[in-house]
Amino acid sequence: MENTRLGEDITAGLGNYLTQKEQQYSRELSEVRSHLEERVKEVKTDLEKDIREVKTDLKDNIKDVKEDIKGDIQGVKTDLKDDIQKVRGDFKDQLSSLKTFIGILVPAVVSFVGIIVTLIVKFL
Repeated sequence: MENTRLGEDITAGLGNYLTQKEQQYSRELSEVRSHLEERVKEVKTDLEKDIREVKTDLKDNIKDVKEDIKGDIQGVKTDLKDDIQKVRGDFKDQLSSLKTFIGILVPAVVSFVGIIVTLIVKFL
């Protein structure tokens, strides 16, 4: 009988111990869950903030690149205009030189032809 009573006491004591541990672990699990949920919210908030910062940085970088490209295009346009003006000036100079050369050459050819005709007429 004493063994039975001892067995009941052990069972009751073990039952109480297990109940206490279950309650303790239940509280701890709740605390851990709460802590993890809080931490997940913090990480989510940090990630959202980082994403916003990256988006802002990308937008700023894109704006900077657009401005750089616009400046480069404007520089190329200016260089092309300058080159076209230079080519026009060179062409005008060449044309003027050609006109001067023709202006000198035509009278020389006419004189030369006149001399030849005169010589031919004299010897004929």
